[in-house]
Amino acid sequence: MADELKDQDTPDTGEPNAPDTAPEKTYSEAEYNALQEQLKAVNDQLNDANKSIQSYKDMDIDSIKQSAADWEQKYKAAEQQRVAQEYSTKLDKFVAQQGCKNAVYADYLKRQLESKQLKFDGETLLGGEDVVKALKESCPDAFAEEKPQPKFVDSAPGGTNKDATDDMIRRVMGLK
Repeated sequence: MADELKDQDTPDTGEPNAPDTAPEKTYSEAEYNALQEQLKAVNDQLNDANKSIQSYKDMDIDSIKQSAADWEQKYKAAEQQRVAQEYSTKLDKFVAQQGCKNAVYADYLKRQLESKQLKFDGETLLGGEDVVKALKESCPDAFAEEKPQPKFVDSAPGGTNKDATDDMIRRVMGLK
């Protein structure tokens, strides 16, 4: 029985187990043109994709990575410079508020503060007052005296009143 099935499966072509050939399909001219348009569109997409792939292959990824690393280093250096400038400006302001007699003492105080690597909390230099106090003890002449300025008045105690003296002079001169 297996031999009978085998004989039925083989077509008249004489080839064993050959598949049946389907009749050839015919297309109208409109269908043919539509299929040609689809084929052209798919070919265009394939060409565009190949161009994109080639452009990615042509890219020098290592140089792009190196360029990004260079810019990152430049950014970090600029940020460090900005922070250092901000710190220096705040130190200058702090030193100016201390009332040093001259620029030499002010520069010395600034270098002392920088060597301690003190940090700012907002506008307050943490530990700055201790450094200033130590400098005031070791070099008391470095800072301007903190005595209040004397207040001068027109007349001395027990003296005459200015308005009364003015009136008397005007009368003597005959102006009043």
